[in-house]
Amino acid sequence: IGGAIAGSAGAIFLRLSQLREGIEWSERALQFASHLGAGVCARIHYTLSMLYHNQSAHAAALAAARKAVDLYREAGDERGLTRALSQVAHHLDDAPAEAQAIGDEAVRRARELGDSRLLAATLQRCALAYVSTNLEAARAAFKESVGIFRSLGRGDETARALTFWARAEGIAGNWSGAALIVREALEQRGNDYSRLYVTNQLARSEERRVGKECRSRW
Repeated sequence: IGGAIAGSAGAIFLRLSQLREGIEWSERALQFASHLGAGVCARIHYTLSMLYHNQSAHAAALAAARKAVDLYREAGDERGLTRALSQVAHHLDDAPAEAQAIGDEAVRRARELGDSRLLAATLQRCALAYVSTNLEAARAAFKESVGIFRSLGRGDETARALTFWARAEGIAGNWSGAALIVREALEQRGNDYSRLYVTNQLARSEERRVGKECRSRW
């Protein structure tokens, strides 16, 4: 039971910004991995990947996500596997070909499952994997993700998908476009935390946009 709780408590630790505590409980639970079963261990590793990601420990997040993929395959959990694959694709910044292949698999599986919210979240994560190889494919994925979240009335998630999209435009050097997309994100009805996050993203985009314009003039 403790292992299942540790695997399911990731969202709570993330919301409360108790990342270190969440990692500690997850790793403690994995000490009993032989008694937990593949499904529970997969969930714990997926939780760890999210917690490490929010600590900016990207190598550890990727390793945990890869382990989650293997365990979800073993457990036969298609939904969990789709989410874990999207997490791997999201962290493969230095391997764009592999990231796109894994992202394509994640999106295909999400479509086959017929879960709109899962598909939107998968598109949001995997779209970044396409930026360096196919910017238009990334934009199409973000556009579909935003559209689905809007249709579901998920204001916070719509804003988050838009900020991911703005990040992609920034990576491509399109800071003017990034600023416009973040302004659109601010129009979504979300909680105070999400609005603070989006406002910070807008400030960053505008700073880069103005800096780019100034350099071009000089």
